[in-house]
Amino acid sequence: MPRLGSEEPAAEWAIRRMTNDTRAMEQGPELPQGPGWRGARNGNFAAAVYGSILAAAVVASLDVGDVDAGDMIAALGGTMLVFWLAHVWAEGIADRMHDPSPYTWRRLRTAAAWHWPMVQAATGPLVALALAGLGAWTLDTGVTLALAVSIAQLAGWGVAVGWRTFGSWPAALLSGTVNGLLGTVLIVLKTLVH
Repeated sequence: MPRLGSEEPAAEWAIRRMTNDTRAMEQGPELPQGPGWRGARNGNFAAAVYGSILAAAVVASLDVGDVDAGDMIAALGGTMLVFWLAHVWAEGIADRMHDPSPYTWRRLRTAAAWHWPMVQAATGPLVALALAGLGAWTLDTGVTLALAVSIAQLAGWGVAVGWRTFGSWPAALLSGTVNGLLGTVLIVLKTLVH
């Protein structure tokens, strides 16, 4: 077992121990502090995708009974903020496992910013519901638009991933379609469970 203060991460020690590999394992490049150690350079797309699914599921689950646009906006905004705080807290704990040095406000702000795309993903649905509350259209139309925006976001990220992965429009469009359909299924399942 690595001794306290050892430079060798426990996972690498375990791999070496299980494979009886006693030579030095290659070390990757030095990883930056904070949640960015995951390697993302252009933002936390996972948080944005999760935020789209969560926002749509909340809207769909509230679209029953006698709930007005104001209540939907409050519930959606509140849910997104609570889930964001939970993710920031979990990230802070995970970050401490990766780097047990004293926690700083800078590290906390980094974790909060890292998960902020989850809340940003609810902007479109919130606008659709707010416009329904202002009378621009009916609440049913607002709910439909909120769900459509969330699914369009999922499809758009699928297109981006497909383009980046395969470099062709047919593959990108197929990826977007599959991502949009899977997102729809997840929204339905999350609504049934929620």
